[in-house]
Amino acid sequence: MSEKNNNRYSIWGEFDKGSTLAIRQIQEKVNLSLGGPLFKAHLTLSGFFNIDSEILEDIQRLSLKQKKILMETQSYGMKDTFFQSLYIEIEKSKSLTGLKKNLDKVLLNSNGEFFPHISLFYGLEDESIKQLVINKLPALPKEILLSKLSIARIEDDIEAWEVIHSFPLVENITVDNSLGRPI
Repeated sequence: MSEKNNNRYSIWGEFDKGSTLAIRQIQEKVNLSLGGPLFKAHLTLSGFFNIDSEILEDIQRLSLKQKKILMETQSYGMKDTFFQSLYIEIEKSKSLTGLKKNLDKVLLNSNGEFFPHISLFYGLEDESIKQLVINKLPALPKEILLSKLSIARIEDDIEAWEVIHSFPLVENITVDNSLGRPI
C-alpha cells in the first residue's frame, strides 16, 4: 500500500563535486551583485508530483540503469521571469532529453516542455543590470557532470527547499548493476 502526501516535489539533476564548486563560485558572484534567495545548484528535470514508495522504487531502478551525463554549457542567459532570471544554459542533448522522458514516464508527467538550465539567481531584475553582472562573470566551464538524481521538497520559501532523497547515477552500465547498488 502506498501513502501519498500533499507536498510538492521535483526531480533535480545534481552534479559532481568539481562542477558543483564551479557553479557555486559563479552563483556567489551573482548573489553578491543581485542578492536573491540562496538555493542549491541544480537542473530541474521534472516536477511537480506527489511521492510514494512506488515512485521512489521506480526512480531508484531508473538511476541504476542511467549513466552519468556530461552536459555541455552554452552560455549565460536571462529571462524576465522569476525562476529563470539568470542562468547557465545547457545543451539539450539526446541523453538529457532521454532522461527527462524516462522520468516523466515514471511520474506520469505529460509536460513535454524542457529548457535545460542551471539557475544562478531567482528574482526580478532589470535586464541591463543582469547584463552588467554577466559581463563580470568568469568563463563558463565547458562541461558539467550530472552525477545524481535528487528528489527535492519544494516550499513557497525558496531557502526551505530540501533534497530528501538522492540516487547516484552509474559510471558504466554492466550486468553486475542488477545485483545491487553499484559502489
